[in-house]
Amino acid sequence: MASRYRIYFRDDQGLIATCEDFTADNDVAARRVAAALFAACSDCCASFDLHAGKTRIDSDEVGEPRAGLGHKMQEAVIEVEERLLRSRSQIARSERLIGRLEAIHRQRPPRASATARKQAIWRSLLSWRKTT
Repeated sequence: MASRYRIYFRDDQGLIATCEDFTADNDVAARRVAAALFAACSDCCASFDLHAGKTRIDSDEVGEPRAGLGHKMQEAVIEVEERLLRSRSQIARSERLIGRLEAIHRQRPPRASATARKQAIWRSLLSWRKTT
Protein backbone atom coordinates (compact mmCIF):
# COMPACT_ATOMS: atom_id res chain seq x y z
CA MET A 1 0.00 0.00 0.00
CA ALA A 2 1.41 3.38 -1.00
CA SER A 3 2.12 6.03 1.61
CA ARG A 4 2.04 9.80 1.33
CA TYR A 5 5.27 11.76 1.52
CA ARG A 6 6.14 15.44 1.43
CA ILE A 7 9.39 16.90 0.10
CA TYR A 8 10.51 20.30 1.34
CA PHE A 9 12.92 22.12 -0.96
CA ARG A 10 15.28 24.44 0.93
CA ASP A 11 17.15 27.46 -0.35
CA ASP A 12 20.80 28.27 0.39
CA GLN A 13 19.79 29.85 3.72
CA GLY A 14 17.94 26.70 4.81
CA LEU A 15 14.51 28.27 4.38
CA ILE A 16 11.71 26.29 2.75
CA ALA A 17 11.34 27.42 -0.85
CA THR A 18 8.36 25.15 -1.56
CA CYS A 19 7.01 21.70 -0.82
CA GLU A 20 5.18 19.01 -2.76
CA ASP A 21 3.33 15.83 -1.80
CA PHE A 22 3.62 12.48 -3.55
CA THR A 23 2.94 8.80 -2.91
CA ALA A 24 5.45 5.97 -2.88
CA ASP A 25 5.36 2.29 -1.98
CA ASN A 26 7.93 2.59 0.81
CA ASP A 27 10.62 4.82 2.31
CA VAL A 28 13.31 3.56 -0.07
CA ALA A 29 11.20 4.44 -3.13
CA ALA A 30 10.28 7.79 -1.54
CA ARG A 31 13.97 8.61 -1.02
CA ARG A 32 14.69 7.84 -4.67
CA VAL A 33 11.75 9.98 -5.83
CA ALA A 34 12.87 12.84 -3.57
CA ALA A 35 16.46 12.57 -4.81
CA ALA A 36 15.26 12.60 -8.44
CA LEU A 37 13.09 15.66 -7.77
CA PHE A 38 15.97 17.46 -6.08
CA ALA A 39 18.33 16.61 -8.94
CA ALA A 40 15.82 18.05 -11.41
CA CYS A 41 15.79 21.46 -9.74
CA SER A 42 19.02 21.65 -7.74
CA ASP A 43 19.99 24.81 -9.59
CA CYS A 44 17.27 26.62 -7.60
CA CYS A 45 17.50 24.91 -4.22
CA ALA A 46 20.31 23.83 -1.95
CA SER A 47 18.84 20.83 -0.13
CA PHE A 48 15.64 18.97 0.67
CA ASP A 49 13.89 17.27 3.56
CA LEU A 50 11.58 14.29 3.19
CA HIS A 51 8.70 13.56 5.56
CA ALA A 52 6.04 10.89 5.97
CA GLY A 53 3.45 12.62 8.12
CA LYS A 54 5.33 14.10 11.08
CA THR A 55 8.24 11.69 10.68
CA ARG A 56 11.37 12.94 8.92
CA ILE A 57 12.76 10.31 6.56
CA ASP A 58 16.53 10.09 6.40
CA SER A 59 17.55 11.10 2.89
CA ASP A 60 20.98 9.49 2.73
CA GLU A 61 22.66 9.27 -0.64
CA VAL A 62 20.66 6.93 -2.87
CA GLY A 63 23.06 6.71 -5.79
CA GLU A 64 21.59 7.45 -9.20
CA PRO A 65 18.04 8.40 -8.12
CA ARG A 66 16.23 7.41 -11.31
CA ALA A 67 18.04 4.08 -11.67
CA GLY A 68 15.91 2.26 -9.11
CA LEU A 69 12.58 3.77 -10.16
CA GLY A 70 10.06 1.69 -12.06
CA HIS A 71 7.82 3.17 -14.74
CA LYS A 72 5.05 3.99 -12.24
CA MET A 73 7.40 5.92 -9.97
CA GLN A 74 9.08 7.69 -12.91
CA GLU A 75 5.63 8.92 -13.95
CA ALA A 76 5.04 10.09 -10.36
CA VAL A 77 8.31 12.07 -10.50
CA ILE A 78 7.23 13.69 -13.78
CA GLU A 79 3.83 14.58 -12.28
CA VAL A 80 5.48 16.33 -9.32
CA GLU A 81 7.98 18.07 -11.62
CA GLU A 82 5.07 19.41 -13.66
CA ARG A 83 3.37 20.67 -10.49
CA LEU A 84 6.61 22.37 -9.48
CA LEU A 85 6.80 24.07 -12.85
CA ARG A 86 3.24 25.36 -12.45
CA SER A 87 3.95 26.64 -8.94
CA ARG A 88 4.75 30.26 -8.26
CA SER A 89 7.82 29.36 -6.26
CA GLN A 90 11.44 30.03 -7.16
CA ILE A 91 11.68 26.34 -8.16
CA ALA A 92 9.40 27.07 -11.14
CA ARG A 93 12.27 29.09 -12.64
CA SER A 94 14.70 26.19 -12.53
CA GLU A 95 16.45 25.89 -15.90
CA ARG A 96 17.31 22.28 -15.09
CA LEU A 97 13.65 21.45 -14.38
CA ILE A 98 12.44 23.24 -17.51
CA GLY A 99 15.02 21.46 -19.66
CA ARG A 100 14.15 18.07 -18.23
CA LEU A 101 10.42 18.50 -18.84
CA GLU A 102 11.01 19.84 -22.34
CA ALA A 103 13.08 16.75 -23.16
CA ILE A 104 10.40 14.43 -21.77
CA HIS A 105 7.63 16.11 -23.74
CA ARG A 106 9.68 15.94 -26.95
CA GLN A 107 10.23 12.19 -26.46
CA ARG A 108 6.61 11.32 -25.78
CA PRO A 109 4.41 10.43 -28.73
CA PRO A 110 1.28 12.56 -29.29
CA ARG A 111 -1.77 11.21 -27.47
CA ALA A 112 -5.55 11.76 -27.50
CA SER A 113 -6.91 15.22 -28.27
CA ALA A 114 -7.44 16.23 -24.62
CA THR A 115 -3.87 15.29 -23.86
CA ALA A 116 -2.68 17.04 -27.02
CA ARG A 117 -4.32 20.23 -25.75
CA LYS A 118 -2.60 19.73 -22.40
CA GLN A 119 0.75 19.26 -24.17
CA ALA A 120 0.16 22.44 -26.19
CA ILE A 121 -0.51 24.29 -22.95
CA TRP A 122 2.73 22.87 -21.52
CA ARG A 123 4.72 23.98 -24.53
CA SER A 124 3.25 27.44 -24.11
CA LEU A 125 3.99 27.46 -20.39
CA LEU A 126 7.55 26.24 -20.93
CA SER A 127 8.24 28.95 -23.50
CA TRP A 128 6.70 31.58 -21.21
CA ARG A 129 8.88 30.43 -18.27
CA LYS A 130 11.99 30.86 -20.39
CA THR A 131 11.16 34.49 -21.13
CA THR A 132 10.54 35.49 -17.49
